[in-house]
Amino acid sequence: VNVVSLLSLGILDLPSLVAAKHLDGTLPGEGGVMAEVSSGVVALGIFGLLVLAGLVVALFYQSMIAHQARDSHLDLSALAARLGRNLVHVGGVLLALLIAAVLIGGPVSLVLLLVGYFSPTLMQILIFVVGALALWVSLYLIFITHGIVLGEETPLKALWASMNIVHKEFWAVIIMLILIRVIRSGFLYVWSLFMGTSPGVAVAILGNAFLSAGLAAASFCFYRDSYRAWKEHLAHLALLHMDSPSVKGGS
Repeated sequence: VNVVSLLSLGILDLPSLVAAKHLDGTLPGEGGVMAEVSSGVVALGIFGLLVLAGLVVALFYQSMIAHQARDSHLDLSALAARLGRNLVHVGGVLLALLIAAVLIGGPVSLVLLLVGYFSPTLMQILIFVVGALALWVSLYLIFITHGIVLGEETPLKALWASMNIVHKEFWAVIIMLILIRVIRSGFLYVWSLFMGTSPGVAVAILGNAFLSAGLAAASFCFYRDSYRAWKEHLAHLALLHMDSPSVKGGS
């Protein structure tokens, strides 16, 4: 197992050509360095440290992009000051999602196994339904990190904003996600053409990092504009409510 690839698990969109291509992490023509870990506790500790390190790096990476999307300039001291807060909030969200997945996934798995004992066909149908519901829920949670990093909101407010933005801009969000997936998949094929030599690997890594940063910036700009439009919509509704005859009569 290439444990270095644990730095990029896809949780917070940290660009990694090695993780995306499932490569062994070695350059062409070079031998890999192997270290054997015989203790499960040590392996688990290495896993946790690398995932945590990847989370910190991914948060700093996304914070740099979000900071420029919000303020159009980069202030490293301000980024460092916010990194601890963002790490606590995003870590809390991930922990809450993990606990929710365990609490919900355990009983659901037992139900599916019980149904499968009597009817495998019905179990397959239920698995499809559960998968579709999980995908639908995850879609409404997609902008939580954007709200924390870009909007500097608490996790609950970021959750509420994400749900409202996806609900209001549903098809625009779907199209954006499809475009990002198509662009990434297409360029993974392009980068694979460079992977035969060491200079080609360097070109592919730099190109993938540049492309990924651009796509991340696009998603932050989409969230920024959608968030502003949602807030303006709420302000407009509040103004209409204040101008309504019932409110004026009551006042």
